[in-house]
Amino acid sequence: MDTLFEALETARLRLRCVAPDDAHATSAMMTPEVSRWVAYWPFPFTYEMAVERIESSLKLAHAGDMLPFAVVEKASDEMIGWVMFNRDTGNRRRGSFGYWLGEKHHGKGYMKEKEMVREKIAHSLPHVLLQKPKFPAAFGAAILGLNAFR
Repeated sequence: MDTLFEALETARLRLRCVAPDDAHATSAMMTPEVSRWVAYWPFPFTYEMAVERIESSLKLAHAGDMLPFAVVEKASDEMIGWVMFNRDTGNRRRGSFGYWLGEKHHGKGYMKEKEMVREKIAHSLPHVLLQKPKFPAAFGAAILGLNAFR
């Protein structure tokens, strides 16, 4: 499924299109601590729910309405979370950004690499304006500082 869009890389991370094989890792990472910060990712998040989420994300990606990235730690090749860009259905020039990392990957400074990722994604979405994320600062929204891509 990497053919839907190019994988992006930072010094320590690879962001690639989510794939059906990511369902087990996705389900295992959705703990109560992670789920409490993300509105549409309940706990428990079963394997079946993960399969359904991946399938629906890939359908949206094929339609040009979403970029669902699996965040992978390059050193271990372990999936550590998701990054999602969703097009607004009412205004296709707008969209939203969301992300989450598995609990054991918090506090490692991964989101500090966001500038490189943001710039690469900005080139993938040159005409989509993104709203500033509305996540608690404790979960990293403050460091993202996304207003719009130019």
